[in-house]
Amino acid sequence: MKNTLRFSLIIIGVGLLGFGVYTLLFPDVIEKFSEDNSQSLAMMGFGALCLLGGLAYKRR
Repeated sequence: MKNTLRFSLIIIGVGLLGFGVYTLLFPDVIEKFSEDNSQSLAMMGFGALCLLGGLAYKRR
């Protein structure tokens, strides 16, 4: 159970970070979300939290 949760948090974190960076660098591709960068920054923040949670889950 611990390995499954850790693995899923890491995968979700990397996915959110990647999608956040993609929307930040290429805003023309995804125009329907918003014109400012707040959503991509929020995705990157949640991705970083998931990634750190997944990495720190084993140490606890």
